[in-house]
Amino acid sequence: PLTHAVALIQNTRTSWFSVLDAHDWVTPFNVDVRGFACDPRCRLVLKCQYRREPYRWYPLTKIRPWTYFESHARSFQRRLDALRATPRTGRGLFFRGTILWENRAPILAALAASGIVDAGCSSTVPYDTYLDELARHRVALGLPGMGHLCHREIEAFGAGVPVIMPRLKVSLHDDLRPDYHYVSVPVDTLHDDPERVARAIESRFREVEHDQPLLETIAARARRWYDDNVRFPSSLSLTARLLGLPTVQH
Repeated sequence: PLTHAVALIQNTRTSWFSVLDAHDWVTPFNVDVRGFACDPRCRLVLKCQYRREPYRWYPLTKIRPWTYFESHARSFQRRLDALRATPRTGRGLFFRGTILWENRAPILAALAASGIVDAGCSSTVPYDTYLDELARHRVALGLPGMGHLCHREIEAFGAGVPVIMPRLKVSLHDDLRPDYHYVSVPVDTLHDDPERVARAIESRFREVEHDQPLLETIAARARRWYDDNVRFPSSLSLTARLLGLPTVQH
C-alpha cells in the first residue's frame, strides 16, 4: 500500500524504480521500505528521518538520507520574504505544537515553570498565526516528536529564526551540524529525565540568549541550508540529482 508520504518513480521501459519516503518514522510501520529495497528492480530509496543503524547491510544500503520539509510548503514559502523581515521582538523560547510525543509534556511544563516557554504552547492556532508567532521570536525550541526532526525546525530555519534543540539522532543528505546550523543541547529526550532535559535546555538558552552575533550567524547558516535543501525549486533539483535523473535549470 502507498500513503501520502511515499512516492515511486519507475522507468516503464526497464521496470527499475526509486522510492521517496517522507515518513516521520525511521522504520515506518505502514509501508515496508525494506521490502522495496529488497526488490531487485529498486535502485534507491531516499528517506526522511534516516538513521544508518537499521539499514547498514545490503540491500538495505539502497535506503539513503534525503532532506525534510515544512508542514505546508506552499503556504510557508509564499510568506518567506515577510517572515524573514519580521522584527524579532519576542522573548523566551518559542514553541507551539502537540505535547503527546517523546516526553514533550513534562519537558515543556518544566520550561514553562521557569518562565522561558509559554504555558499555552500546546493550544491550536491557524497556521498563519503560528508563523507570525515564530517569526517574531529571537529563538525557537525544537523537540523530537513523531520524527526526531520536526517541521517546526525547518520552518524556523526558513524564516531565519535560530533554533535550540537536542542533538539530532537522524542524518540528512546535507547534514545539519550541531552548533553550526542550530544550537545543540547534549540530551536524549527519550531516555533522560525530563527535568534534566529542561534544565539543560534552559542552561543552554541562558548561555546564548544575549549573544546576538552568534544567534545571527547560526540563523544565517540554517537559512542557507534551507534554501539549498528545502526551498523549491532547489529541493526538486537536489532530489533529481540524488535519484540520478536529468535536472532542468529553473
